[in-house]
Amino acid sequence: MTLQQQLIDIDGAQLEVYTGGSGEVVVCTAHPAFGETAEGGILTVPFIDSAQVVTISPRQFGASSPGMGRLSQWVADLEAVRHSLGIGAWVFAGPSAGGVA
Repeated sequence: MTLQQQLIDIDGAQLEVYTGGSGEVVVCTAHPAFGETAEGGILTVPFIDSAQVVTISPRQFGASSPGMGRLSQWVADLEAVRHSLGIGAWVFAGPSAGGVA
C-alpha cells in the first residue's frame, strides 16, 4: 500500500496529508503527537481496504509546518483540510489523544 502525499495550505501553514484506499466512506485518521508516512501505519492499516483514507500530520510533525497550537487549532486544521479536499463528511478515527478531536 502506498498513500499519495500532498501539502495543503491552511491558515498560514501547510499540513502534510496522505490519501489512499477506495470505497464510499471517507475515514480521517490523525494523532496530535505523530504523523504517518506514504507506507501507512497504525492509523491507516485498519481502514485502507474498505474506505478512502485521509491521514493528516499535525503541525510540527512530518512535512507539516512547525507550531503545534491548542487542541482547538488542531480541530480547526482538520476541518480546513476536509474543506480543502472537498469532502462533505468523514468518519474520524484517532487513537489515544487522537480521539479527543
